[in-house]
Amino acid sequence: MIRKIEFEKRSLGDCLTFAKNIEKMILKANKLIKRYGQFTALDNVSFRVEKGDIFGFLGPNGAGKTTTIRILSSVLKPDSGSVEIDGHDASKEPDYIKSIINALPELFSCYDWMSATEYLGLFAKLYHSHPDIKELLKSVGLDALSRKPIGTYSRGMKQRLGIARSLINSPKLILLDEPTSGLDPIGRREIHDLLININKTKEATILLSTHLLDDVDRLCNRIALIDNGRIVQEGRLEELKKSDMQTYLIKTKTSPKHFLQPPNVKISVSEQGYLVQLDSGITLNYVLSELIKNKIEILEVVEQKRTLEELFFKLTGNNRKLL
Repeated sequence: MIRKIEFEKRSLGDCLTFAKNIEKMILKANKLIKRYGQFTALDNVSFRVEKGDIFGFLGPNGAGKTTTIRILSSVLKPDSGSVEIDGHDASKEPDYIKSIINALPELFSCYDWMSATEYLGLFAKLYHSHPDIKELLKSVGLDALSRKPIGTYSRGMKQRLGIARSLINSPKLILLDEPTSGLDPIGRREIHDLLININKTKEATILLSTHLLDDVDRLCNRIALIDNGRIVQEGRLEELKKSDMQTYLIKTKTSPKHFLQPPNVKISVSEQGYLVQLDSGITLNYVLSELIKNKIEILEVVEQKRTLEELFFKLTGNNRKLL
C-alpha cells in the first residue's frame, strides 16, 4: 500500500523513471546491521549496485567489507536489514540467490593435487551446472596449463583459477573479496584486464571489495566507501573526486607573478601558473578577468580533481594507514 501511494503522487513520467531506476539495480543492501557481542561490525550499511557495473566496495582493513560480502552471499545472516538481488529477497530465497551469484573469498582453497580441469569439474557438480570448462580456462588464460597440478601454479595463476571458479554457474553477480591481494604489479594488472574482459564478454556485474586504491581507480565507475562499519560515501567515482571547492590550474605565457587577490579566492603561484581555488558564489570568469586586468596572458585552464587517495584520507581520517 505504501508503494502504491508513492506512485499515485508522481507524474507518469516520474513513475516510469522511478521504475526504470529500480530495474537497473541488481543489488540493493538496505540498513544492514551485524553485531558480534558488544562489537558492531556493520552499522546501517546501505548501497546499490547497477546492472553491468564494476562496483568498488572500498575501505581500510577491518572496516566491514568481508562481513558485508558474507551477508550478500547468504553465508551470514544480518541482525537486521535486507538484501535484494535481481529483484529477489535474499532472506526468503537464499537457494535462488546462490544460483545467480558467485563469490570468491580472499582466501580460498585449492586442491594442489588436482588439475585445473578437475578442480572446475568438481565445482560444476556442486553447482549442478554444465559449463564448457575448456572455454572457461581459456577465458582466464589457463588453457595451456589445464592438466598441470594446481600445486605448480603461481599465486597469480591460482587467482585466475579462482576467478574461473566464480564463473562456473554463469552468475549475474560476482562478489570478489580482495582478488589482487598479495600479487605483484604485473599480476595485479593482469587481473585488472581479466575482470574488465569478463565484465564485457560475460555480461556479469562485479562487486569488487578491496582496500587497494589502484584497483578501484582503474576498474570502477561507482563506489561505496566503508569505514568502521558505516558507509561514509557512495556515488560515481569521478563525482566524488571533485573537491568541495572548485580548483583550476591556469597556465600562463610568462612566469606567474603575485598580485592582489580577489576576495573569496585562494590563488597560489607555481612553476606552471596559478592554482586557483574558488569559494561558493565566485565564478572562474571573474578570476580570469582579474588576471587579464593585471596583463597576464592566459594559455590554458585545466580543472583539477583530487585523487582517490586524498578522498580516502578525507573520509576515513588521516590516522588510517594505506596499504
